[in-house]
Amino acid sequence: MASTLNHFKVKNGVEIPSTSSMDSTGGVSIAPTLKLLFADMGTVDPRISFTRGSIATYTGKDGLLKISPAGNARIDYDPITKECKGLLMENWGMNIFTFSEDFSNGVWSKTRASIIQNVTIAPDGNQTADKAVEDSSASQSHIPFMRSYSCGSTLYSFSIYVKAAERSYFMLLATSGNGSAQYSADFNLVNGTSTTRATTMTGSSTITPAGNGWYRCSITYDEPSSGTANVSMLIAESPISDFVNG
Repeated sequence: MASTLNHFKVKNGVEIPSTSSMDSTGGVSIAPTLKLLFADMGTVDPRISFTRGSIATYTGKDGLLKISPAGNARIDYDPITKECKGLLMENWGMNIFTFSEDFSNGVWSKTRASIIQNVTIAPDGNQTADKAVEDSSASQSHIPFMRSYSCGSTLYSFSIYVKAAERSYFMLLATSGNGSAQYSADFNLVNGTSTTRATTMTGSSTITPAGNGWYRCSITYDEPSSGTANVSMLIAESPISDFVNG
């Protein structure tokens, strides 16, 4: 025969309700009734504290990209199925690029390509996505944007939202601070795959569906030395294009 009673355990000043079961021998088994099932609840229990020093992005219930204020926990959703994925936790990172959503700005250099501003709906539901367009010159390297930056000998990631327009393939290329090493990956916007093309730097690539034909494409690479490095997007020849959003 067993009996059940409800009581509270106190931890760090917070009362947590528990259920205790006592068997005929007098043994007590305690099972807490507070379960942090973020994906099931779709919210964060108010007794849980959370800090973050900057804004951050997540996918909302409607499948669109959202911006969370500094200090707010993020409940993330699948952009395709709209299923709740629970509390979004990521490694620390800092965006070192200004104008990271405006590839038409002069800080992004262009070679045999151009950027048309705000021509289609971005992953956040606003018409702020740009179009990368190749020119008609016969070249294997049409570069709609390239950005230089001062780097240290550490790990970097570059990510971009891309959607196929007339072109369905592109490459992201990172060059090291001393110019002696590279990492590049090809991205296929038809079947949603990425493949390392050639590398003399340790690196990896990912491609993740973001809804409405968009993919979040990224490369992560380990810079071997300090100096002025650069990262760029390359699309193939003929006057065709991809949509891009930072």
